[in-house]
Amino acid sequence: MPTKSLTHPVRTRASRGDIAVLYTVHLDTSHPTTGCDVSPAAVHEEYVVTRVTSVAADGAVTSVQDTRWSYDNSSRSLQDIPGVAKIFVIPQDRVDVEAALATAGAHTYPDTTVLRPYATMDEVCDAINPHRH
Repeated sequence: MPTKSLTHPVRTRASRGDIAVLYTVHLDTSHPTTGCDVSPAAVHEEYVVTRVTSVAADGAVTSVQDTRWSYDNSSRSLQDIPGVAKIFVIPQDRVDVEAALATAGAHTYPDTTVLRPYATMDEVCDAINPHRH
């Protein structure tokens, strides 16, 4: 089954205010592993929708804002976020950033108010595409 597309969502250079979808990969230490063998169940992948708050001179994302990490809307450096494997940037001129972040902020674990990351890029697309310009 093909992965859904955000229709030209990704660009190399980011700007402050753009959406940055962080794809993170973590090793779940609750699963036993032996030597170099890592079972697929031991690898935890997730997608987090954030706002770009600063970029380097070359346009690379250097920090983001996500309420899962800060309740006062402060930024967090990418160096402080473990497991970031890829960053997908959606330009703010192609999406209603506030609406996309509100949708991501409403994505919680069942029967809680704890924000939940997306499990697949398809889930991210389903959440963000209605807010596209």
